[in-house]
Amino acid sequence: MKRDNHNDREHSLQTITRLRGLYTRIAVRFGVHPSFVSRVARGERKSKLIKAALLKELKEILGTTDT
Repeated sequence: MKRDNHNDREHSLQTITRLRGLYTRIAVRFGVHPSFVSRVARGERKSKLIKAALLKELKEILGTTDT
């Protein structure tokens, strides 16, 4: 059985912390409601600008926490 590495847990916590508020940060940046950002993320609404912002921020978050 493999035990969790402290560094793995720390990276996971950093990722969760950075993901928290993602929709709100993007909504504020573009002057839209966070629920609109959420709907774009779920595919219920279309916005190339919001989708690109979501993808960019997710890549940054995941890229900075991967080792």
